[in-house]
Amino acid sequence: HFTAEGIPLTPYPDATPTTEDPYQQALLVVKDVNGTEIGTSTPVLPVSTELRCVNSGCHSSEQAILNAHEREQGFDPNDTPILCASCHASPALGTPGNPEAGYFSRRIHDQHDFLDQTMPGIDGCYRCHPGVHARCLRGTMGTDFGLECQDCHGNMQNVARTIEQGRVPWVQEPACRTCHTERYGEPVGQLYRNSTGHGGVMCSGCHNSPHAIYPSGEARDNANVVALQGTAGTLSDCTVCHGVVPGGPGPHNTTTSVEDEVFGATAGRLTVSPNPMVQNATIRIPAGNGGEGRLIAFDANGRTVAAFKPRELGDGSLGVVWDGQGRGGRQAEPGMYFLRWENGTRSAAGKVLITH
Repeated sequence: HFTAEGIPLTPYPDATPTTEDPYQQALLVVKDVNGTEIGTSTPVLPVSTELRCVNSGCHSSEQAILNAHEREQGFDPNDTPILCASCHASPALGTPGNPEAGYFSRRIHDQHDFLDQTMPGIDGCYRCHPGVHARCLRGTMGTDFGLECQDCHGNMQNVARTIEQGRVPWVQEPACRTCHTERYGEPVGQLYRNSTGHGGVMCSGCHNSPHAIYPSGEARDNANVVALQGTAGTLSDCTVCHGVVPGGPGPHNTTTSVEDEVFGATAGRLTVSPNPMVQNATIRIPAGNGGEGRLIAFDANGRTVAAFKPRELGDGSLGVVWDGQGRGGRQAEPGMYFLRWENGTRSAAGKVLITH
C-alpha cells in the first residue's frame, strides 16, 4: 500500500465550487525508472463539511456553543478559533488534551445521548457524522444488508460508556471477527484498516475501507475493483494479482471448518423448523436475558449470506422467519447454511439445509 500526506483537499471541486462533492477521486500513476507507466489507481478521497453543529439545525450559533461551555480556568469563549481537541483528547487528531476534560468522543456522545430516544438509528448519527448528503455508511453492509451504525458501535450511550470504562476511541473499534468468525476476522486488538492477510496484502485492498466495503453504494468507490476484475464486489479473481489461478490455499484459509467456528464459539443452540427448508423456516433463539442482537447466515465457505435483527414471534419467542433470500434479494442456492446469533452477552448457533 502507499501513503500520501499533506495534500490539501476540500469537498468543493473547481468545476462546482459551491456544491459539496464528498467522494472525489484521485488519479495515481505508477511509473518505472524509465518513466514507463506500469499501473494506475483511482482511489476515492472522502471529505465533507457536514459535521456542522449549526447547519445541522441543532445549535443556533457556534458562539452560543462556546458561551454555554463550562468556564474552565484559562478558557475564553471570545478567543477564537478554539480547537475542541486541544482540551479534549482526540486520537484521530493526535492531540493528548487535558486528562480532566476527557476524550472528545466521550463528551460529545455523552452530551448528545438523548438522540437515542428522539432520533434513534442512523438518522441521529448523520446529524454529525457525514451526513445527510454524504451518507458515509455506504458499503454493502448498509446498502445490501440494512445494517446501521448501532449494529456495530452501539447507541450514543454505549459509545460514551465504553470510553468511560477504558476503551480508547478511534483505536479500539468494532471488529469484523465479531460477526464473520475468526477465519474472516482481523487479529485481536488490531483495527481492520491496519490489518493484512494472504501474503501481507492489506484487508482493504480486497474489501475496501470499513464504511465502503465492496460493493459500495457509491459507484466511484467501486471503480478500482471494476477496472481490475470487471465487476464490483470483493476482489476475488486470482489472476488479477497472480496472472494465473495458483494451487494451494487462498485468502482466509485456515484448518478450521466454518461449522467448527460457528458452533465452537457459542453456548446455545438455535431451533430451526422446518429443516430442511423448502420455502421458509422459523429460526428461534433460546430463551434468556439480553437484547435482540443479530443473526447471521453463512454459506459453507464462511461468507455472509444474510443478516437479520430478530423480533418477537407470534408465540412470544424471539427469532427470525427466513425465506432463503440474501443480499440484494437474491435467493440462496440449495445447500447447507450455518447460523449464528449474538447479543453481546449470549450466543447460539444452528444450521439449515435449503433444498428448493
